[in-house]
Amino acid sequence: MKASAARDLDPIAIKHLEFLQVVINRLSQEMFVYKGWAVTLVAATFAVAAGSGNPLIVAIAMVPAFAFWGLGTMTLRDQRMYRAMYDAVRDGSADAFEGGPLSMDNDAYAEQIGPWWRGLFAASVALPYGLLVLLTWCVIAFSF
Repeated sequence: MKASAARDLDPIAIKHLEFLQVVINRLSQEMFVYKGWAVTLVAATFAVAAGSGNPLIVAIAMVPAFAFWGLGTMTLRDQRMYRAMYDAVRDGSADAFEGGPLSMDNDAYAEQIGPWWRGLFAASVALPYGLLVLLTWCVIAFSF
C-alpha cells in the first residue's frame, strides 16, 4: 500500500484498523504473561521438589509447561487471524466487511491461517516452552 493510499481509507475503515490493532496488542501481551506464568510455576515446582527431596515432583512441572504452550499456540493463532483481518481491511477486501462494518469476527480467516497445532513449533512459542520442557527433563534426568 502506498503512503498516499492511507488517505483513501474511509473513517470507518480507519476506526476498524484501530480496533484490530488494540486486539493484536492485547493478544501479544497475553502471550508474554503466559510465558511469565509458565516460568514462575515451573520454578515453584522445582523449589517444592528441592525442599521435599522427591525428584519425581519435578515431573509435575511438565503440566504448566505444556498447558501454557497450548495456550500460547492458540493465542498466536488468534493473533495471526486478526493480522490477516487487519491486512484485509487495510487493502479494502470485500470479505473484510462480511460481518458488517467494524466486525471483529475473525473466523473467516481460520482457513487461511490453518489449525491451531500448526503454531506449536513457531519460534515465539516453541522456544520458551521447549526450553522449559528441556530444562525439566534435564532436572529429572540428573536427579537420579
